[in-house]
Amino acid sequence: MLPPLLLALVAALIQLKGQPLAGGILSGSASFRLERASGGDTPVLTLHSPGGVVRLLLDSGASSTMVTPALAQRLGLSSQALSNQELELAAGGSGCAALKPRRTRLPPLELAGLEQVGQLRLSGIEALLLPVAALPPGIDGVLGIPSLRQLPFWIDPQRHRLALGAAALQAARDHDSCARGPRDPLSQRAVSHNSGSQGPLSRGAFGMGSITAGPHGAGVLSAGNARLASGQPQIIPLHWRRGVPLLDLNSPGGTVAALADTGAAGLFISPALAAMLQPKSPGQPLRLAGFCGEQAVELRRYGGLALPGNGRPPTPPAVLEAIRLENPIFAQLGVEAIVGQELLRSRPQLWRLENEPPRLELR
Repeated sequence: MLPPLLLALVAALIQLKGQPLAGGILSGSASFRLERASGGDTPVLTLHSPGGVVRLLLDSGASSTMVTPALAQRLGLSSQALSNQELELAAGGSGCAALKPRRTRLPPLELAGLEQVGQLRLSGIEALLLPVAALPPGIDGVLGIPSLRQLPFWIDPQRHRLALGAAALQAARDHDSCARGPRDPLSQRAVSHNSGSQGPLSRGAFGMGSITAGPHGAGVLSAGNARLASGQPQIIPLHWRRGVPLLDLNSPGGTVAALADTGAAGLFISPALAAMLQPKSPGQPLRLAGFCGEQAVELRRYGGLALPGNGRPPTPPAVLEAIRLENPIFAQLGVEAIVGQELLRSRPQLWRLENEPPRLELR
């Protein structure tokens, strides 16, 4: 009997060899209530277009914006075929050869978040049009790096807020000014589009399945749950490779590179990295719904990984849950892990992808 299908990984490296997709223009600034995709921790942007609502995952791990054929049909979008010579694709699953991506342009979009303050408009964004099996229900695609490099964004899981543009910088300043004040211990999870209950594992959003707290602990880098004693943000340097941001992780074998992916709800590691870590539980076989099909993977609790400290004592290693898998994106990017919200969701995050060099600030 096959293990149950509990995880989803849409992470893929898609490179156009010809004219790159336009990131469009993002203008304005807004703060609004943080919404998560069904069953996971991935931030969702709800947008209005002349043809109706568009719901995109905010995904720093996507080298291109991508939308589904269903959205194109709903909005009446025209598209242009791409030849195999124009496209390079690395992703999990065995069905990549059957994908026939097309190029399209999205209509003007306007942010329509809950409890929104301010306005944000998106115009002129080009996207890849293709089916993505692992997208969560109710999601039309992902907003990728060509657009996200234009402005800072703030993700605050504790206060359930997401902000883009100048509002993100203001949110970080406001957080810092009251960082030593009391916090509501019940305000730890953002609103999900699907309010059903979750077990220890549930089908995830873009990037991976949601790995929630089990009987053994939080399953995250627990030292990051509290603000650093210094009261200063933890600065994690990022660097670009093939159009996506990477960060360094401390491991027993030294520093390893990882994809910094807001669109991933958990942590994926390569077989080589898994071999360097200390296993803390038996492996649990699972099936993964990947970008290009399904594959077998293994869930296990590991010790030995830590976020860098950037000149200060690094975050101590903690026991966490990770998915061990083989995926060509590791070799294409030269990374050993995909770091998502499993490691980050306990911390407010200020992403400065518009900076050079880019960085991630954890509060």
